[in-house]
Amino acid sequence: MEIENALERIEGVEEVAVVALHDPRAGTLHAFVQRKPGAVLDETGLRLACRELLEPYKIPRTSLCRQFASHHDGEDRQAYTCDFGS
Repeated sequence: MEIENALERIEGVEEVAVVALHDPRAGTLHAFVQRKPGAVLDETGLRLACRELLEPYKIPRTSLCRQFASHHDGEDRQAYTCDFGS
């Protein structure tokens, strides 16, 4: 939750989901971020803000999503849908 909380403090961020992925090229943490309507925010800006808020090993790779939704499966798991737009 520390990473999600840090990302949600960044101006222009609406919602965040951080997942652990096995990707030898990009590391294991990946954050999917939805911008607030009208926000001017890009992935470079997210990375720069993360450097101020998190230790270097906690900085995730990021993807901006146009639309973001979470779905509960009836158990303690949650699934996420991220529309990257065009």
